[in-house]
Amino acid sequence: MPNYLKRARYLLFLLFNLLFAYRNYAQDLNNEQIRSIAAHLLISKNYKLHVKKVLPVINGVQVVALDMPYREFPSIIIINKDKSSGKWVRVFECLSPGIQDKPSGLLDWHTKGEGVDFMLDNMSTCRFADKKIKAVIQTSVKKDGAVIIPYQYFIHMNTAENAPAGFSPYTIDKTQYFDFANTLYDGTYKNYPVKDCTMYDTPGIKDCEFKFANNLYTIKATTDSGQVWTYTFEGIDTQNRYLLNKKITVSKEQ
Repeated sequence: MPNYLKRARYLLFLLFNLLFAYRNYAQDLNNEQIRSIAAHLLISKNYKLHVKKVLPVINGVQVVALDMPYREFPSIIIINKDKSSGKWVRVFECLSPGIQDKPSGLLDWHTKGEGVDFMLDNMSTCRFADKKIKAVIQTSVKKDGAVIIPYQYFIHMNTAENAPAGFSPYTIDKTQYFDFANTLYDGTYKNYPVKDCTMYDTPGIKDCEFKFANNLYTIKATTDSGQVWTYTFEGIDTQNRYLLNKKITVSKEQ
């Protein structure tokens, strides 16, 4: 065989392998891969994870709805295809649409002595964008088995001894939940304690939608209790930590 034909065959062989590798590398996640990523949020090996709904990928962004195994666990996670590495990465900030003042039956980590609510000195309310709040949240990345979630008038933290290998921390922005609760419950929460999470249980998700229009991502979740939570954001930061220019609106299902 002439040398030029050998070189051509060799080049075609290389091209085929590169295309095959790229296809496998760039393809969307399958259900087992999604479940595996989500399972790393579990802070205790005594609980199992159930994926409720997987939304279609939009611009390399995957939205997944979950059933909650215990309180302060997200019911929506976002997995982003990192633009620099091409790898799928779960975004550090998660979502937890819904508020209810009646017990859901889910475990409250306070009852296990592994949950605490506190507030920073010289701070009366929490803003998710506040540098001090973000600094506190980021400490959970360095501490194995810790989750830090800021509410409007306090910060919740729960830990678990012997967190499973591969546990990946997360946070949820609940810094407007007192106002949201009063909107959804006609001012009732003004009569409740504002500095602990006792009255902030979470209903499950009945349905979830994910759209992109006018350079804005929209996640719309309807809870089992008839609340509609709408999240809009412009994208995800380069470190896959937070949603950019996120806004949340709540209403009662019509």
